[in-house]
Amino acid sequence: MRSLEKPVTLEDMRMEFGRFEDLFVLLTDSEYPLRWPSIHLKDGKTKWVYKWYSLRLRPDAEPPGYHESPTNYLQLREKFGEVVSTWIGKREKFGPGFYLYLAVRRGMKFYPEHRFVNLIWGLEALHRKKHPDAVPTEAERKMKVKVTRIVQQIKLAKDKKWLENKLKNAHEPSLEQRIFDVLSEVPINLEVDRIRSFAKRCADLRNEISHFGSQRHGENYQEFSLELTNKSEALSVVYHSLILHEIGIQEKILNWWIYEAPHSFRRKRALAEVGLLDAEALKPARPLSASRG
Repeated sequence: MRSLEKPVTLEDMRMEFGRFEDLFVLLTDSEYPLRWPSIHLKDGKTKWVYKWYSLRLRPDAEPPGYHESPTNYLQLREKFGEVVSTWIGKREKFGPGFYLYLAVRRGMKFYPEHRFVNLIWGLEALHRKKHPDAVPTEAERKMKVKVTRIVQQIKLAKDKKWLENKLKNAHEPSLEQRIFDVLSEVPINLEVDRIRSFAKRCADLRNEISHFGSQRHGENYQEFSLELTNKSEALSVVYHSLILHEIGIQEKILNWWIYEAPHSFRRKRALAEVGLLDAEALKPARPLSASRG
């Protein structure tokens, strides 16, 4: 039960309840909705209890099983309060960097393009919040110098101002770099070269959707849609792990969930489909040879 020290509006309570629903999604990997909450009011010795119904999406999902969740209360009981506090604080701090992932975890059906772009937007937003003053790379420094040199060669003031405005963000990290930086922070033993290749392809796909409306060179749409679906499945696995890591879930728990948990094959397959894991990771462990008497 959550006790309040000062009065709040129902809208404030709805937002707080939504934060706990989001945390439940993360800790259980399930869209199963929480029950309708009760509100307890007290005036002197008189108490009232109300069941609170409000407009909210309640997906038709089965309750999560203990063997399906990334973690459980027994693992978290000594630091559960800390996890909840960290979740509330970082959700407020990172905003869309967190909830754009959770937006696709509401039991709703998305078009492949919508789901994929939503995940990329979230990762880009998270990078901007986490690294607002990131030290520029050598390539970014060279780009800034080059842009400055080109602009200085323009004599007409209005043309110079126009070009400065067009190129003011040219030296910022590319979308590929932002995706790579964020995914590299997830401690689930992915190879750097594989993350780099995956980040590049994701950036290319996002740009094709944003600037050309679909696949750029008119490839078969079914193949394009399948690639977006596969990329989204892999992004969802890594993004989910990233948020869990940010709110304090231990590295060993994350790696167990990805590689060893009862339903880990689905997550490993999603990563292998896009090259983040070697296909060898999908093969079952070789059984021990029977001892000979």
